[in-house]
Amino acid sequence: CDHRNFWIAGYTERRVLVEGWAYIAPETVGAPSTELTNSANGPFWDPARLRDNDRAFTEPSSSALGRLEEEYGVRWLFADTRYPVRTKALADLARLRFAAGRYRVYELR
Repeated sequence: CDHRNFWIAGYTERRVLVEGWAYIAPETVGAPSTELTNSANGPFWDPARLRDNDRAFTEPSSSALGRLEEEYGVRWLFADTRYPVRTKALADLARLRFAAGRYRVYELR
């Protein structure tokens, strides 16, 4: 997805675990400032966090969702079905609270 997206946090007025990292100065998170890290296509500054986040959508399991909840304090999941997401598996593990078009919001149990 586009690393410049930040509209979910903007519209919901909530913190988001992974979103819009192209707008974060690399020095803010202790990364060196390089041509790569200062570009819209630069890597996310915490690969483990990104991997944990992505796994919750692409390989949903009790352990994957539990890790988000316990390690990062996540209580809600926002899914955009334009990107890889297993909505049926998520609905088996978390409560679907909202659906409109390609968007889904799940509450962790």
